[in-house]
Amino acid sequence: EHEPAAWLARQARAERRQLPVAWVFGGDPVISLAAELAPWFDQGVTYDIVGALRREPLGLVKSRSHDLEVPAEGELVIEGFVDPDVPW
Repeated sequence: EHEPAAWLARQARAERRQLPVAWVFGGDPVISLAAELAPWFDQGVTYDIVGALRREPLGLVKSRSHDLEVPAEGELVIEGFVDPDVPW
């Protein structure tokens, strides 16, 4: 459980709060490549890798229902919250 998502879930569970999530579909395929190459990094580092591979910054926008930033080029964004006490 060294992944950032596991750490965030443990932190949310300890604070008894829901965890904000966003699934982004479509957009630049370099995002998927960077996520596969560096799954142990947090979101910000992954976006930095995308910018380096693209040789230009990745445009981000704030999601509508919480404070997470998502790629501006995403074709479909599903936002919500996950209860960390519910088994996956």
